[in-house]
Amino acid sequence: MNFLFNIFFYISIIPIFSYSIVQVSNCGVYSDIGEYYNLSQDISSTSSCISITSVNITFNCNNFLISGDLGSNDVGFRLLSDNSTILNCNIQNFGTGINAQSSNFHTFINSSSYNNSNKGFNLGGDNNTLLNIESYSNLNDGIYIFGDNNILNNII
Repeated sequence: MNFLFNIFFYISIIPIFSYSIVQVSNCGVYSDIGEYYNLSQDISSTSSCISITSVNITFNCNNFLISGDLGSNDVGFRLLSDNSTILNCNIQNFGTGINAQSSNFHTFINSSSYNNSNKGFNLGGDNNTLLNIESYSNLNDGIYIFGDNNILNNII
């Protein structure tokens, strides 16, 4: 009886989310709460490129390239809200590749940030996770973290 109750209880509290996969083919502001964005091609910019402005967003770059023109104030990927997941991104030639200075609980997986004129990753928030990350040939810092409780695994 207790076993069946536990299974019922577990199944009844699993949230059911319904979201669409939004195809992305250019730079812009992405702000739909809980959305899954899927990059469908290489993109480039002469200013900052991707801004995430709402919580619980997943952005999968599918190993496409996000490229800038080495503008010192430009950011390839700016996270302005909490709890985003960034997957399979290759970011190059910005001032800072990925900037999450004032937000928390982000996950970065299988991504690289290189050849930026300042930093590869600039993380100021707490409780971020970086898994399978490459950050190299950046003028200042590859990965700059000044928050607490961050997890780093397999960093090159």
